[in-house]
Amino acid sequence: MGLAVAASLEATAAQAPQLQEELQLSREQCFASQETAKALAAKVKEMKGELARLRPLEANHLTELNNVKQHARITPITMLGHELRLAAEELFRLLWPMETLPVELANLVKWLDTAPDRLLG
Repeated sequence: MGLAVAASLEATAAQAPQLQEELQLSREQCFASQETAKALAAKVKEMKGELARLRPLEANHLTELNNVKQHARITPITMLGHELRLAAEELFRLLWPMETLPVELANLVKWLDTAPDRLLG
């Protein structure tokens, strides 16, 4: 029995350098993983800062885009209203050359409501 124990101890002792080498490799891999994790954590922190910086810019761009869309919808309507006003004023001057052009749109509309009677009468 003593011989068997001695043989087992010798076999274990023979494996010790191999086990120490594997332990060292494991430590190095662990250290490399920790360094990678630290680098990734720093990158995440940096990206969060960048995201915080970009969010207000995005909000400004969305507001500006909405303003542009609204302007694109309103401008043609405004131009049409202006052109209709000019046409109404021109028609008034043709139909009633001796009258003073009404300043208020409501009065101009009242005059133009009687235009069919003037044309037919």
